[in-house]
Amino acid sequence: MPLNIPFLREKAQASPTENTVGEPIDHAITTSSSEKENAMSTGIEASDVEANRKLDLYRRTHKWDPNLGDDTLDEIATVTALNDSNAQSKVIDRVIDNSPYPEVRAAVRNYDEDLPASTFRAWTIGMFLTTIGSGLNSLFSLRAPAIIITSVVALLVSYPIGVAWAKIIPARTFNIFGLKWNTNPGPFNVKEHVLIVVMANASFGNGVAYFTDTIQALKAFYHTDYAVVTHTALFHGKHIWTVIRDSRGELDDVHTRMMRKYKNAPWWWYITLLAVCVALCLVTALAWPTHLTWWALLLALFISLVMTIPIGVVQATTNIQLGLNVFTEYIIGYMLPGRPLAMMLFKTYGYITMVQALSFVQDLKLGHYMKVPPRSLFWGQLVATMWSCMVQLCVQIWALDNIADICQPHQSNRFTCPQGRVFFGASVIWGVIGPARMFSGNALYSSLQYFWIVGALSPLLFYALARIFPRSNARFLSAPVIFGSVLYIPPATPLNYFAWCMVGFVFQKFIRNRFRGWWMRFNYITSASLDAGLAISTIVVIAAINLTGSKFPSWWGNTGSMETLDNLGEAIRQPLAEGETFGPPTW
Repeated sequence: MPLNIPFLREKAQASPTENTVGEPIDHAITTSSSEKENAMSTGIEASDVEANRKLDLYRRTHKWDPNLGDDTLDEIATVTALNDSNAQSKVIDRVIDNSPYPEVRAAVRNYDEDLPASTFRAWTIGMFLTTIGSGLNSLFSLRAPAIIITSVVALLVSYPIGVAWAKIIPARTFNIFGLKWNTNPGPFNVKEHVLIVVMANASFGNGVAYFTDTIQALKAFYHTDYAVVTHTALFHGKHIWTVIRDSRGELDDVHTRMMRKYKNAPWWWYITLLAVCVALCLVTALAWPTHLTWWALLLALFISLVMTIPIGVVQATTNIQLGLNVFTEYIIGYMLPGRPLAMMLFKTYGYITMVQALSFVQDLKLGHYMKVPPRSLFWGQLVATMWSCMVQLCVQIWALDNIADICQPHQSNRFTCPQGRVFFGASVIWGVIGPARMFSGNALYSSLQYFWIVGALSPLLFYALARIFPRSNARFLSAPVIFGSVLYIPPATPLNYFAWCMVGFVFQKFIRNRFRGWWMRFNYITSASLDAGLAISTIVVIAAINLTGSKFPSWWGNTGSMETLDNLGEAIRQPLAEGETFGPPTW
């Protein structure tokens, strides 16, 4: 019997009496029955060896994968050691012909449907929602607290629009410059839906574009980490190198193999886009009095280039993205002190280039799982991003010129520009004052420089523990996650962390382990519903109260935090009695 191994079926299904195209073999040149049996035996043994090798490669590649359970790795080790053909076939069907992660299996099908993606309907709905979402996010970013409309709203709103389009709009075929398109290509399908969501993600999925903070700071106020690198090199360096060298595609999962039927976006598209963007960056920095030198701009882009893969690996395994904002502020503050505008541009290029790259990769991964052609994804992301930039810029300029008392603390509708204010403060601290006055020589915070060494060496300790105790929980320790989590304090408080831990434990630990079926079917639907409900209710509240000139109801939940000494900006002096110290009397 030939082995039932999908990636070996073409070799295993050859008949001893037929050639590879099913034609009978001339009996004058056929071999004896014993030779046939030997040949079949040799073929099966070769298949066993190939399956063993591939499973062993898979196990070694995913050795440090924190999201892959020990039971899967143990099962692979057992079947490869026993050389059990049937067991190998089952493991390959489950792990290689499907995703080994239950999170992926719960949301992604392991087969492809021949459906159109880049349709006139998808582009029209996608660009419409891109315009609305980008404009609202740009306007709401001026408000405190800021409101973010995520792509989940586009996900939910686009579906009934697409279904209604399929039922109402008549089907007409047009041919413009050799490009044929139909106003109604049939039922609204999942690939069109994914392309719309990708456009929303690229344009406003993470809130307002970062460059708008610079506009706010200039117009309203000026009026005119090493642990991640070490951790990635130790825990994932071998995996990254193995993937780079995998020219034969032996590590490709089932979704990658199905995507081979679509044409990839050629490299020259990306290289051309890179060249155009770098040229525009140089023109922006050098043609106007930004005080940012050309070499500083190239250094900012180089920082993003180097840090994208390490930070992307951490984000892919932990869903936590580490920021480069403070790091880039620190670097430019030393290189070009006293240049606040140069600091803002350097931070934007050095930080947001990496953020946008990972955001685009995230959307490409979504399209990869949903089998959307890569070329459609490329143009969907590019066009939506360019259009949203223009929309957000226009909304920002209109709001800054037409809303009374905008960016002032007493603004009636709370359009106080919190993000622009933070950006302005950072430009003063890191650009005008500069880090040299705070961290160099005998400065007050000079001792903090030693934490560069702590950040670089701490993954070595965790890696040593994981090597000594490979079956313990020590292999789940991640220095980038531990240190990166404290970046949110302030403004995050213990209450924020408690809510995060509580929700994560209930859904990702308790329900996932005890009620796996419910978790696989409803967990992500529940998460999307909560996000969408918050966004939609926020829009309703803004429309019903703020835009009608009414005052928001006051109660302890939204007034208590506004009455603290910190929020009121009051400085106090409290003399200590003799022998008294700050903090509790005993620790």
